[in-house]
Amino acid sequence: MEYNTRRKRYIIIAAIALAVISIAIFLAFRPPNREPEPDSLVDNQNTETDITTEPGAVPRTMIANFSHIVHNLPDSERVVIEQNLTLILRSNGVTDDNTIEDVIIRDGSYIQTFDEDVGIHVTFFLIDIPSLRQTYQVWNDWIALSDRPSNFDDGTTRVLCPDPKDLIFGEFPCTNPLRSENE
Repeated sequence: MEYNTRRKRYIIIAAIALAVISIAIFLAFRPPNREPEPDSLVDNQNTETDITTEPGAVPRTMIANFSHIVHNLPDSERVVIEQNLTLILRSNGVTDDNTIEDVIIRDGSYIQTFDEDVGIHVTFFLIDIPSLRQTYQVWNDWIALSDRPSNFDDGTTRVLCPDPKDLIFGEFPCTNPLRSENE
């Protein structure tokens, strides 16, 4: 009986030691967190064409007044927003999304908050496209690299059909690309 108890104790100690060693190795080889470079944040000095998209990536539908309204948002998040705008336009039957030149952020709709408890920036704004007579919502959550807990990624971006109260051109058939129901 004493032999089995002692054996179980050794197995438990060995399992704990193995877990501690595994965690230590993981932490030792994990890349360090880095602060974003100052030039990687959108500010009103940027031009509308200074951010490139990698070959093979989803094309971007450019937002004309983005850098004049949006501040404190990494360039990578802007690229994702404009790519998601392309996806929702295509899911709603717009095939010439690269020729649309009047995509703008609605004046007064831009809101950004920061949740200090979890270090998340939350951005919301409305996009109007007068030539298509359409409006879309943009939600973007992101965490600065220095604030990022190890279980979070850079952020989440959603470009969605608008709430009826936000329509200024009237209703239009709108389907969110990642949902099956019409909204």
